Amino acid sequence: AMLWFSGFMLLIAMILLNMLLAIVLENYMKVKQKISDPALAPSLSRQIRELYRRRMQLKKRQRLRLNDIYRAFLVRHAGREKEMLASTEPLSASGLLSIVPNLKITQAERTLKNSKDEHDKEVGKPFELEDLITKSSDQDDG
Repeated sequence: AMLWFSGFMLLIAMILLNMLLAIVLENYMKVKQKISDPALAPSLSRQIRELYRRRMQLKKRQRLRLNDIYRAFLVRHAGREKEMLASTEPLSASGLLSIVPNLKITQAERTLKNSKDEHDKEVGKPFELEDLITKSSDQDDG
């Protein structure tokens, strides 16, 4: 009886450890997906350079803050934020220039491109545990 009990306890412990490992790996995959793009996890020096560049452009009136662009859209929708966010009106760089005063064409194009890229990341296929298993087995074969 002691042998059966010990075997049962060992089996249950193995199953529970396997479940714990699966949970840890799943969360690891979620975090890895978020930082897999180097632009999402830039170095401190890169962040400082970017902040300095943006600050200089702002002082020279070569760029607007995203808050200013957001405020222009809010004004266009008479302060109704829910209506603004639910809008399906397509935007172009020239349309953005007509909505947001003092916006430069380069910033309008960059802003639209970046927002499309972020949208594509959100609706794209998420990075799953099976992707890791497939990639690791491919590396083992190679």
